[in-house]
Amino acid sequence: MKGAVVVPHPPGPIEPLVAPPTFSVVIPAYEAAHLIGDAIESALAQTVPPHEVIVCDDGSTDDLTGAISRFGDRIAYLRQEHKGVAAARNLGLHHSTGEFVTVCDADDVLLPKCLETIGELAMTRPDLDILCRASYWVEDGQIGAVTRTPEKPRFPADDIRAGLLSDNLIPSNSAIRRSRLVDIGGYDEGLLCAEDYDIFLRLVLSGSKAGLVLEPLSMLRKRAGSLSTDDVLSFGSRIVALTKVFEQSAMSRRERRLARRHLRRSKAALARAEAIVALERGSPDARRLSLRVVLRRGLGWKTRARAGVAVVAPAWAGRRHRADPTIADASPPIVAPETPDTRRTVSEVVNPPGTGTG
Repeated sequence: MKGAVVVPHPPGPIEPLVAPPTFSVVIPAYEAAHLIGDAIESALAQTVPPHEVIVCDDGSTDDLTGAISRFGDRIAYLRQEHKGVAAARNLGLHHSTGEFVTVCDADDVLLPKCLETIGELAMTRPDLDILCRASYWVEDGQIGAVTRTPEKPRFPADDIRAGLLSDNLIPSNSAIRRSRLVDIGGYDEGLLCAEDYDIFLRLVLSGSKAGLVLEPLSMLRKRAGSLSTDDVLSFGSRIVALTKVFEQSAMSRRERRLARRHLRRSKAALARAEAIVALERGSPDARRLSLRVVLRRGLGWKTRARAGVAVVAPAWAGRRHRADPTIADASPPIVAPETPDTRRTVSEVVNPPGTGTG
């Protein structure tokens, strides 16, 4: 196939497919009436059309049905009471009929050749169950960092088990073979977050292989505001997913060591995020939670030093975090943003000059 990819070495001779597999695009949505139109339009505008586009309304109270009415029967609309993103994904999974399912969050956008390109990877390597892609981060309508690059792919395809136990490195919007999703029981609806990491752990540890297309094929919108509350939910759910691994999966001694190390890091990050939330809210627990960060192994000295200041002056530290919420961001971009003179708008990426569109 054209373009750079990261794939595992084949176990033996592989017969390519004569035609690409079919893709169901599932769009989970909750209170997303003002955003979902872009996601649906991007799915319907693919150079290789999707098998189906399924919008899964997770009990929204806004006018989501009005926002999608213009698409008519070009999409399928499903609604459930509010149960969370894992349940919304499962709703789409159980009603999908494509060979692969790819999730596009309601505030994200697929670039026009997304399905065509990952379809080419699936044809070339039919042994892969997980088809990953790079994406652009978008903030205030401007294209910024890329989640993966040829220089820094962060994707050990030949050792994906160890890589995934060490870090959450498979993008949540990856396309997954539907039959494998069904085989392992779908997404864990008990998780409020990190349901994607949990399912990738279960897939990979039960034998699924993954490949990565390094060309950015989608856009992920960054939301403004404090990320600390999201971090508490994210790291807490990641800890649950990793704990399940020890209970349910057969792993080598090396893999268990890597998982324990990741679990320690996640617990340290959770302690930091909980302390920041307490400081921002002026909670009586702020001093105690900050002291826990000071004493916690696995955190850098700067983080522990800031926590030490918060132990002495929690009110001042709280005002500082409220004034600059980005201090709480525990997940900096993987790749440095492009310089200002090379940054592009969303419309320039979706409709590049010379394509005759726009």
